[in-house]
Amino acid sequence: MSGFIENPISTKIEHDLLEQRKIYVSDEITTYDAANFNSSINWLVSKSKRDPITVYITSQGGSVLPLFGMYDYLLLARKEGVSVTTVAVGYAASAASVLLQAGDKRLATKHTRILLHEVSQYYFGNEKVSDAEENTKEMLRVNNILLEIISERSGQPIDELKKFIHKRDAWFDAEEALAFGLIDEIIQ
Repeated sequence: MSGFIENPISTKIEHDLLEQRKIYVSDEITTYDAANFNSSINWLVSKSKRDPITVYITSQGGSVLPLFGMYDYLLLARKEGVSVTTVAVGYAASAASVLLQAGDKRLATKHTRILLHEVSQYYFGNEKVSDAEENTKEMLRVNNILLEIISERSGQPIDELKKFIHKRDAWFDAEEALAFGLIDEIIQ
């Protein structure tokens, strides 16, 4: 853990919230965070398939591969019959906006901002030209997967989404996100 000292108060709060079936995604999405998130989802599903889970999201996004694991774990919980609500609070940007799509119910507070954009980085270390070519192909495949997720949940055609986010960040306030189909309801 390289010098990281865990805050016992934060740990107690996180434990208490988990007992209430609430999970917070409040930082950059990383492999480490995804592992903790996925373990928490597994634990909650094993405790009860009747009680809902709420995932609160305040995040700038992060790495797409850990995101896929988090997204899929929420879908697996839903497949087990667990109701999952995702709630964007403040902002859900990039990968976090895709995680928001995993809920049965997708909510946002009235001041929330949601960001969609193309995959912006997909790098595995020292690259040769041939590596760059392969990574570009993989970036395009991953970008299409993300667009399929957003299209499926929002009802927006993939071709329209591609045009909308091509070469730019697309920010939505809560009202715009609701109209676009990124959320189901504005709360607060």
